[in-house]
Formats: sequence, structure tokens, C-alpha cells
Amino acid sequence: MIQFKPISSYYSDDDKAVIARKAELAAAGKCRKIELAEVDATIAKQGDTNPNPDDQVQSLIAGIDVPRPQPLSAKRTELQYIIRDIEMASDFMAGKERQANIKAGARLAKDMKPQVDIAAKELAAALVIAHEKHLTYWNGKRHLVNAGTGMNGLFDSNVDDVLGVPVDKCSALHDYFYAEVKAGHLKAVPESLR
Repeated sequence: MIQFKPISSYYSDDDKAVIARKAELAAAGKCRKIELAEVDATIAKQGDTNPNPDDQVQSLIAGIDVPRPQPLSAKRTELQYIIRDIEMASDFMAGKERQANIKAGARLAKDMKPQVDIAAKELAAALVIAHEKHLTYWNGKRHLVNAGTGMNGLFDSNVDDVLGVPVDKCSALHDYFYAEVKAGHLKAVPESLR
């Protein structure tokens, strides 16, 4: 059985930082969108209320230095710019995350190669056995067809639909066996397909 580790176990520290930063940006973007929705709701409810100049004047008379409140439309515009910038940064970080996944995937593949090679050899050997069994079955069927006797209720299996004709040198199974020999997973192609 091939043991699969999660790709995250192959991330470098830099990769982990990229992925964490992308998540932080996504969370910040979500918060800003909620703020924008609240501003939009307030504007829809009461309009774009500009600060009351009388309140500002009264504060100055009382000796209180109060910063001038920002109109809601200005706050809305600022939030839109912030959201745009976060989305652009997220897009950039998505590219970095793809690169991190590619590098981690290469490390994962290198680590798994010995296990995959063993599984490929076992699969090829099992398919050779299945091919030999299928060839015996198919030869029996062909014997009856060639003799013109009919099947007489024999050979009802649709195995040919699954495995093809076992002597077809243009079949996918033929190509598979040659590829497995080339990869070193089989010593030779079954004789019926040579």
C-alpha cells in the first residue's frame, strides 16, 4: 500500500509563510467587505451624512480638538480601495502558493517514487497474469467460433469489452505492456502481444 503524506508536510518554512499570509489577506478582505456592506447599508438608510459643521464649531468653542468626521461616501471609497489592494495582493500570493505547491509536489513525488515503483511492478505482474488467463479464455471462445458450432451457452463474459482482444498488437494493453517494460516494471511483453 502506498503511504500518502499530506502535501503540507513538504512545505518549506517560506512556503508555510506564503500560505499563512494568503490566509491572513483573505480574512482581512472578508472583514473589509463586511465594513463596506455596513457603510452601504447606512448610506441607504440615512443617506451620505456629511459631518454637521455646528458640532465641530461647538467642540472648538469648548476647547475640544476633535478630528473632523469623514463623510460616509469617503469612507466607502477608502474601503473600496483597500479591498482592491487586498484582492491584488491575494492574487499575487496565489501565484506564490501555486509555486509552493509545485515545489512541495516535486518533493512529495521524489519521496513516494520507490513506493509507486513497487506498486507499478505489482500491477504490471498482475495484469500479465490476467492477460494470460484472458488469452486462455479467448482461445477457447475462438475455437468454438472458428469451428462454427456456436457458443452453446458458453463464454458469456464480456471480458473482451474490458480487456480487449488479447492478441491485438494495436490495443491499449499492448501499449501498456511495452511502456512497463521500458520503465523497468516488466522483463518482457507477453508473447501473444509481441
